[in-house]
Amino acid sequence: MRHDMREVIIERPREGSHWGHRRRMRRVDPKHVAKADPESLPLRMGHKRWVTLSGNYKLLNENLAPLRRYLLKQVNRPWNKVWSEVCANLKPTSTVQQHVRDHIGDFVAIHTFVKDGVVWATSRRRLSGAPDRLEHTPCELYVDPRTSPAEIAGHGL
Repeated sequence: MRHDMREVIIERPREGSHWGHRRRMRRVDPKHVAKADPESLPLRMGHKRWVTLSGNYKLLNENLAPLRRYLLKQVNRPWNKVWSEVCANLKPTSTVQQHVRDHIGDFVAIHTFVKDGVVWATSRRRLSGAPDRLEHTPCELYVDPRTSPAEIAGHGL
């Protein structure tokens, strides 16, 4: 795993940031509104309305493709080694790095078991937390419980 994976995934410009755009700021700036029409100046304006009118908002911008590619390259490798490599590069003490670690559950079904010869998984996204057949989970990869040590495997690839 790349040592700078957290920077590749999280640290990039966020879309929607218009704080430095003066023309947009003038649309709701009370000084400019008062010059144009003093009667139209609102007595109070909530933060949400101000943000909506000015276009001053930021959107989350994550690039999870490098993490997905890394995990796809780890197929047939022991899950403990893959997870220890992830833990060595992404520390849980940092909120941003922990956020990246949380996304691993979106790509890999970690909690799996075999029932009647079929692999079942407990999906992270499922609200009830009840196990489901592996084919019905959104994960492309899973930790195969039939191998010893458990290896990361892919279904439908």
